[in-house]
Amino acid sequence: MLTAIVRWSLEHRAAVVLLWATLLLLGVFSAARADLDAFPDFSPPRVNVQTEAPGYGAEDVEAFVTGPLEAAVGGTPRLETLRSRSVPGLSVIEITFKEGTDLYLARQLVSERLQRATPLLPDGVEAPALERLTAATGRLLVIGVTAAREGAQLASPLELRSACEKVLRARILAVPGVAGVTIFGGGQERLEASVRPEELSRRGIAWDEVVDAARRASAVSPAGFVDRSSQRLHFLVEGRALSPDELAMVPVRSSPDGGRVLLGDVALVRSSSGPLSGDAVLAWKRGKEARVENAVLLMVDKLPGANALATTLEVEKAIKAALPLMPPGTVVRP
Repeated sequence: MLTAIVRWSLEHRAAVVLLWATLLLLGVFSAARADLDAFPDFSPPRVNVQTEAPGYGAEDVEAFVTGPLEAAVGGTPRLETLRSRSVPGLSVIEITFKEGTDLYLARQLVSERLQRATPLLPDGVEAPALERLTAATGRLLVIGVTAAREGAQLASPLELRSACEKVLRARILAVPGVAGVTIFGGGQERLEASVRPEELSRRGIAWDEVVDAARRASAVSPAGFVDRSSQRLHFLVEGRALSPDELAMVPVRSSPDGGRVLLGDVALVRSSSGPLSGDAVLAWKRGKEARVENAVLLMVDKLPGANALATTLEVEKAIKAALPLMPPGTVVRP
């Protein structure tokens, strides 16, 4: 057999050269279009489920959250292993499927089973959420955002965080191949009302009345519409409290004689970042200058099978295009 192949190759040199040139061009074309990554992904198909249970201890999370959810997803087809972890306020379930399982189908099956188990969870427990679909080696970029010390108007940490969420994250998520963007640091701005118990007791106001008033001030509800002979008119309600002063003017109780007790009378209303469970700093060095400063960090993950090099270049282009929309003096350090 080998002798016949050699004899044929010697007799048809032109055909051999043409075949060799074709294979070479095909190899160069395939190499130019091949997906590139830092490491191969050998991890099995895996789905992680996280459920937040604020205020619950580890034992209660295990008994009332993790247990029912494990029972719900236990019979999922092609399931291989099921592991869980219960910590104060959080339940994490790791579901591993057999090799070759379609990951998108596995996520759909788990999601359907979780939907049936969600009504069985106690009050105050958030709905179970699937972790976003990422590769095991899917960390693409870590980006630090700070305010330049040389700027005339430095953006506050809250402003930087808000700009990163509204501008940078939206632009990065639009890049094909990006699975998600996780943001650390800066804090999240919110309106906070610190109730004064002595005022509630003096005025005879219950705690539930204050909670209901704050909820009404921040709720969004439809206003309805009115049909006329030739058109339909929709109403727009703009009654939400968007600043501390507006929230402080929300009535908690009204009396028949026209008197009112406002939220600002029984609580200290202010804009706050809320209690932090973590923060982020950026350490960098340029020549002899070294600095450690507070920052907002964006961690970009890619989808399984996405081209790491092409996705990275597109993310960098998106960041560059979004810089003019960030607060003045913003510095982005990839």
